[in-house]
Amino acid sequence: MDKIIGHVLTFLSGGTVVAVLVIWGLNNLDKVGKIAAWFYRAFSWTHRKWEYGNVATNVQAVVNTVVEALNREAPDTLPHAMKIEWARTAQDVEAFLRDGEIIVTMDYSPNRDRNLVVSTLAYLDKGLLPRARPYIDKILMRATDFTVAKSVFMSAKRSSAISFFFENYLEPEIEEEPLLRDDCTLLDRLQEAGFFSRIFLRQLHHTGAKVFPATPDDATRQESRDFAEFLERIATRERGEETQVGLTFVRSRIRTSVMLIAREETKVWGTKAYTRRTQINLDRGIEHMYICARGVTNISLAIEVANEQEKAGKLRVLARHNFLQTIEGKEYTAICIVCAMNLLTPSIAALEPSSVLYRLLEEHIEELFDGRIEVVALARQQGVRSKIAVRSLANGIDALSCCTEQARLVAIESTLGGEQLEFIQWSNDPKLLIVASLSPLNADHVLEVITDVETRQAIVRVDSWKAKRRALGRGDQNLKCAMELTGWQITVEEASGEEEGADR
Repeated sequence: MDKIIGHVLTFLSGGTVVAVLVIWGLNNLDKVGKIAAWFYRAFSWTHRKWEYGNVATNVQAVVNTVVEALNREAPDTLPHAMKIEWARTAQDVEAFLRDGEIIVTMDYSPNRDRNLVVSTLAYLDKGLLPRARPYIDKILMRATDFTVAKSVFMSAKRSSAISFFFENYLEPEIEEEPLLRDDCTLLDRLQEAGFFSRIFLRQLHHTGAKVFPATPDDATRQESRDFAEFLERIATRERGEETQVGLTFVRSRIRTSVMLIAREETKVWGTKAYTRRTQINLDRGIEHMYICARGVTNISLAIEVANEQEKAGKLRVLARHNFLQTIEGKEYTAICIVCAMNLLTPSIAALEPSSVLYRLLEEHIEELFDGRIEVVALARQQGVRSKIAVRSLANGIDALSCCTEQARLVAIESTLGGEQLEFIQWSNDPKLLIVASLSPLNADHVLEVITDVETRQAIVRVDSWKAKRRALGRGDQNLKCAMELTGWQITVEEASGEEEGADR
């Protein structure tokens, strides 16, 4: 047995195998060709698979890096990351949501610029402002996709990809729709001023979250276009031009204001002018205010203004963005402070325009439907009672009178099966709002209202046990409804006899 093994090893080590294989190959050339083809296909597929994965990974990294940067400036503008899956057969590019990612399926191309551009545009069409898209003017939305796409290509530092994008997408679409050129130019101006992501995209996202799932209409789409033009006028203002005129945009869906810290009279009046402007914005129902400034001195003043107003309970600072602003070809350090106003009450955030009650109110109250008045907060105990806080958005309109007109009130309550509706006048003064929300409690019986802005707790002291019972209601239902409406934790206390007498 050992001899046999020795002969085999000698045979293999002597090169005999190689000689035999060569002789066999010369006599079987057709079979050698088939084997060679099999090896080529196997290894070339491995190479292509590696190449496909490398291209997909690079594209995903470029796009998702820009996505992260945009979401820091405008949260949830692009809520889902991108993932590429190559299709084995040629087909139109598709994008869909799966497991929290936007999956882009497309045929691989040896042209890497095409892979980047086609996948990016498909991803943005599905992933950018997903809830807001139906409510935005279609041409403006396409320009928005293109503006973000250019940021992706510039981030990749691929000038050839930008050229491919211009030649194959932007220019052909502009030929078909000339207005697209104007919208792209408008958004470029917002980008230079630092408004595109920090204000424009953020506000569109907020509008989509607020309106969804209402049916899109032409009025809402026009509102998005008007808002873009509003921001452009601010971004392109002349240096020294009057800045506090035309800085407020109040419509049925978008209610926002831009405060520019750049006026000379600031040196004389300090922050008083901005305090007054903040109060005006509160009274007009502004939901977001953007405090903007450039230059070290004005940036410092902007931060001071925001801190003062937040401490006074008039707004909440959501974010501070420092950036470089391009004005007439020059770069300046700038800041944009994003503030929430009239959005501090939980019941406001929970108010859904698609709710049955809100739809009924819009159906029967013409002034609410066309945006002349608004429902600021709503608390409902279905089948029992609802408290609705309203205010006017137009001069000469009494919101309470519009809502309590007898015929309208009867029609709504009948539809709700006799549910009692109680309308109150909205107030930005927490004490006035809390007292009004406790109706049928008469304000004359309220001795004192103590509020803690930080904890949002309030103590309402009344002059008698009867007044307390009216404020609480049966089973404390009236109090619970008032707390839901205002967003405050309210305690009603009856004053002692000595305190009542002393007060009188």
